[in-house]
Amino acid sequence: ATIVVTPTYTNAGVTCTGSSKTFTITVNPSTAVNQPASEVLCNGSSTTAVNFAGGVVGTVYSWTNTATSIGLAASGTGDIASFSATNIGSSPVTATIVVTPSFTNAGSTCTGAAKTFTIIVNPSTAVNQPVDQTKCNGTNTTAITFSGGVAGTVYGWTNSDASIGLVARRGSRNGLWLDE
Repeated sequence: ATIVVTPTYTNAGVTCTGSSKTFTITVNPSTAVNQPASEVLCNGSSTTAVNFAGGVVGTVYSWTNTATSIGLAASGTGDIASFSATNIGSSPVTATIVVTPSFTNAGSTCTGAAKTFTIIVNPSTAVNQPVDQTKCNGTNTTAITFSGGVAGTVYGWTNSDASIGLVARRGSRNGLWLDE
């Protein structure tokens, strides 16, 4: 908006007018960012690229990340490109990303509401190598307990020859153990 100010002075019925001065008031628009989707990935998987949107043309999106161990920098500006998610531990790692939109015009910066999303990277799981067994017909095998480095891992297995007295397959479905 352009504002014109004209001074006047009145005394004894005479009005004197001074020179006008002009100035502007610029109101920058509010900016925002659409809510980014959270992700849950396995170690070594590629993330989905995060393309920020929702602001006015010229909006700058600045972000911070609480867990750089997943393979994402601690902070940045602009979209987040796809990257290979990393978790070398034995439990899930949750990175909280906060993105803040801002718009700058004529030396004034307006900041919109921040949005938060997460990237959870699950650890790689493995099974420790069981020991081979050789038994005589009719004798019991030694119990085999499967283990690995990640708590909560479920171990399913198959047997290529059910004639040895062991079911062909054991696994879980909907939390129940099944023998086939």
